[in-house]
Amino acid sequence: MSDIITKAQRSSNVTEDHSLPPWQRVRQALETLSGLILSDLNDDARVAIEAELVTINQISANHAIESEADYKNLTDAESEEILRRIGTVNRLCVDSEAERVMRALDTAGRKLPVAAFEEVREHRDIFVPLLTQSLERSIVRVRNGEKSEGGSSFFALFLLTELKVNEAFPILREALRLPGEGPFELFGDAVHELVPPLLAQFSHGNIDSIGEIVGDPNLDLYVRWSATQAYKYLVRDELISRQVAIDALHVHFQDCVKNEDYDLLAPLACALGDLAAEPALETIRSAYDRNQVNDEIVDFRFIESQIKAGEDTVKKTLEHCLPTGMPDTTAELSDWAAFQEEPLRPRSKPKALPSRVPLPKRQLDDLVRTKPVTTIRVDAKVGRNDRCPCGSGKKYKKCCGRS
Repeated sequence: MSDIITKAQRSSNVTEDHSLPPWQRVRQALETLSGLILSDLNDDARVAIEAELVTINQISANHAIESEADYKNLTDAESEEILRRIGTVNRLCVDSEAERVMRALDTAGRKLPVAAFEEVREHRDIFVPLLTQSLERSIVRVRNGEKSEGGSSFFALFLLTELKVNEAFPILREALRLPGEGPFELFGDAVHELVPPLLAQFSHGNIDSIGEIVGDPNLDLYVRWSATQAYKYLVRDELISRQVAIDALHVHFQDCVKNEDYDLLAPLACALGDLAAEPALETIRSAYDRNQVNDEIVDFRFIESQIKAGEDTVKKTLEHCLPTGMPDTTAELSDWAAFQEEPLRPRSKPKALPSRVPLPKRQLDDLVRTKPVTTIRVDAKVGRNDRCPCGSGKKYKKCCGRS
């Protein structure tokens, strides 16, 4: 993992510290940048940085700076000019590295971009806005019937959840509420995996945000189905009582019957069964008797047995809940078939700028390393519109994918 952003940010902090005299800020800022590895910077950034370093050294050369004390010979005007150019260097470093990390997320292919994840975690102040913007752009594209760009929006779902960025929840919720299969265009089968713990984390016990998704018949059935599971996470986390969850799910069930929204009844029956919802048993039985529930998904006798088992069912249900939120994106996605790592080719250790200050007058071309970029994205599981592998001839989402 590169330390370019870290060094550039520290240098920026020094240049903006007006409690220090200008010459001292120059000295400390240049010391902070010393030893900077520039091998990952793009060509435009390197050329621009080189030009700034040449000017910095030209100004410094007028005073034959060889030691720390020599910086005091800089005039305030010279120091301010150097500080301005150091600021440009810092900005170019951060922008170039941020672009590199986001490109790594966009073009991950089969190789899980672990190093990019680490950069995001270490520099969340930089990457949270970029991930959010990427997600917003993808939402607009999908809403307009276009393909989402790259993989950064997919990884944004995991990373923003892992980092517990509450400000991103309205955008994530907007993505989940895209019409049709919009959420799957953005996130693939991560919708199934992450929606329940995501909603549990960001709702903070406010079930209205969950109910908006469950109760919206215009949304994809599988998104709504996944949202029904969030209630048991809130129960497990003791953010709501089991009775509150049962009451909410029971109301959803009754509303679906009333509005002839029958496709969601089986998922709701499962959720109520998982919580041993005795008060909802007769409502569920009545819907099965009127053939409103798809018993190919779940048989009434199973739901009844779950409810009759009471506390034993509830205990098993809560024990099988995944952790709320996303504890570790890397650990989660490492098991996905789409991100099985491939052997890396050995690479030579990159050269670094010397530690002497001020920065030397020399070309930076020898610091460049090139590396291949993959652009292939592979889905981890059977596509929801693919033929079901069971051989029924139906689409997966209309066959085994329903259960």
